[in-house]
Amino acid sequence: MKDSPYKGINVKVESPDGQRFEMQFHTPHNAEVKEEMHKYYELEREEKNPKKKKEYHDKMMELSTKYEPIKGYEGFNMDALKGSESVSSGSGGVSGVRKKVDSYRGKPEGTYDFRTGKAKEYSKGYSVTFHQNEANEKGGYKSHMGRYTDKEYDDLTNKVASEYGADVNVGVFDDEPEISFHTNSKRDAYKLMVKHNQHSIWDWKRGKIIVNKSYDKTKNPMRGD
Repeated sequence: MKDSPYKGINVKVESPDGQRFEMQFHTPHNAEVKEEMHKYYELEREEKNPKKKKEYHDKMMELSTKYEPIKGYEGFNMDALKGSESVSSGSGGVSGVRKKVDSYRGKPEGTYDFRTGKAKEYSKGYSVTFHQNEANEKGGYKSHMGRYTDKEYDDLTNKVASEYGADVNVGVFDDEPEISFHTNSKRDAYKLMVKHNQHSIWDWKRGKIIVNKSYDKTKNPMRGD
């Protein structure tokens, strides 16, 4: 769109199991421009004052002039991707989440890449360990991910990852493996934590925990609560 500062190429994809997600294509230079604009996008989204909103939008439009043309995409054959397994296992959807998470029991504490299984470290950003435990009749710990079927948990994981543009990892803490979402936006991490009643956020740059003061352990208990 002419009045939009965003100049990337977006492709909407549907995996063989019906999971829909979006893929963005950028040159390294354009990816840096996009990151520079993102802080103004967040400000514009939250701003209530029309004058300030316009200032943030105008700043993004100014930065968008730094985008370089992307060449060669005209010949990209999207039909060749239809039904391709590589699409569903790429940067979009994940599957087999519950089984994969349970396979991490007994592993050393830390964060692991969901797809490769390798230990992962970030120099910045925020991780939300995403436990979805079932509570017993007294509000204590009953079962790990007990309230969902395999498909429901896959769908939930993919929905949250897409909504917040987050990396999907597995976090292991106190021998309790969980899905862990990582995002560079503190605002998004906080929203994710509060909306889904999670205990805390890990701030990678500062090496500190940000605790959810509204966390209700009777609805989503951690082991030992």
